[in-house]
Amino acid sequence: MQAGFTVLPNALIRRQHELRLSPIEFNVIVHLLMHWWFADAMPFPSTERISSAIGVSERTVARNFKSLERKGLLRRVPRRSEANHRETNLYDLSLLVAAIGLQAEALLPEREAKKRMAATREVQPPS
Repeated sequence: MQAGFTVLPNALIRRQHELRLSPIEFNVIVHLLMHWWFADAMPFPSTERISSAIGVSERTVARNFKSLERKGLLRRVPRRSEANHRETNLYDLSLLVAAIGLQAEALLPEREAKKRMAATREVQPPS
């Protein structure tokens, strides 16, 4: 744990299918979240870093970024240095956050039902 850890929303994990995420897209998102340290600062990992971590080609990562954009889950923001050299993209995850929020709302009734069930088990006297 001293090397760091990333907290993931339950709705992202439990509702991958509803978000239409392939396993590689999910993995790419996990890596973007791992690099997202501040809510007001977009992450900017390179495709090389992500591809190396998950064991796929940079082209595969790039294709998955395009797919996530088409699905309306992220937006790539190109960056340039002061000398006008291309740098790694920024990744706007606000669309993903909104989509996860909707999925979390869909999970709430199930969660409340589980809480009620657990409460009734605690109240029942032993037989």
